Amino acid sequence: MEEKIPNLLLVEDDESYLGFLIKLFSGSKKTTFNLKKASCLSRAVDVLVNDSVDVILLDLNLPDSNGINTLSTIKNCAHDVPVIILTGDDDKSQAMEALKLGAQDYLLKGEDFTRNIVFKVEYALERHKSEENLRSLVYIDELSGLYNFRGFKAHAENYLKNFSNSFLLCFLDLDHLKDINDRCGHLIGSEAILHTAKIIKQTFRETDLYCRFGGDEFIVLVLNADSDEIEEMDMRLQSSLDAFNASEDKEYTLAVSRGYAVYDPENPVTLDELLKAADKNMYENKSNKKFQDS
Repeated sequence: MEEKIPNLLLVEDDESYLGFLIKLFSGSKKTTFNLKKASCLSRAVDVLVNDSVDVILLDLNLPDSNGINTLSTIKNCAHDVPVIILTGDDDKSQAMEALKLGAQDYLLKGEDFTRNIVFKVEYALERHKSEENLRSLVYIDELSGLYNFRGFKAHAENYLKNFSNSFLLCFLDLDHLKDINDRCGHLIGSEAILHTAKIIKQTFRETDLYCRFGGDEFIVLVLNADSDEIEEMDMRLQSSLDAFNASEDKEYTLAVSRGYAVYDPENPVTLDELLKAADKNMYENKSNKKFQDS
C-alpha cells in the first residue's frame, strides 16, 4: 500500500522566513510533504478545522496571538496533531510550559538548525505514529476503527473544557440490527455496523470526533457547528444511506435514527447532559419512524 504523504502546516507571519521554510521542506530528500500555510492564528485554526494536518510547525508570536496562548489554541482544536514550536523568543519558562502543553519540541530561529529541522519534523511524525499505535489498543473500537467511548470521552471532555465555540453532538442508532443478526447471522450484522461507520465518516468531516458507543449506536461531535446545520447533515446522511442501499447487493438495507444536541458556550453543560439530550432526541426520531411504518 502506498504510504500517505504527510500534511505539514507552517504557521509563520514573516513572509521571507516562510519562503525559507517552504524551500527547505520542498527540497527534503527523505520525506515528501504537502505544505499548508497560515500567517495568523485564525487562519491556522481554519485550516485545522477544515483540512487534514499531520504535523504543525508553529511560530508563537503572530499578528492575532502571542506566546503560549497561541499553542494552547492550536492544541485545543488539534489535540492529536504533533506541534513543533519555532520561535525567536528565547524564554526557558515558556519553553517548559510549551512542552507541558504537549509540544514535541521548542526550537529557536536564531540557532543553526537548518540541517536538523526536517529531521525534527520527521521524528515527530514517527513518534506520533508509535503513540497512536499504542493509543489504539485502548481507545479504538476494533470493528469500526472509530473511537470507543473511552477514547471519545477523553477528547470530547478536553474540547468542552478548553474550547469556546458551539458544536453539535449527534447520537446515531443503526435500525433493525437485531433483525439483521437473526435473519443473516452475526457476521453479516458486523458487516452492517462497519458499513454504517463508513457512511457516518463520509457524512461528517475528517476533523470531527467519531465514536462507536455500543453495539448499534454511534456518536459524532461536530466541531464549530450549530442547529442551522442539522438539516443539511441529515440530508447528507440520508443521501449516503440511499446510495448504499441502491448500489449494494445485500441481504439488508441500512437505516439510521438520529438525534442532535447543541452545545452553547454561553450556557455550558456537561458531556453527560449533552449525551442524554441527543439520545432522547434520537429515540423520538426512532419512535416517529415506527409510528409512520405502522
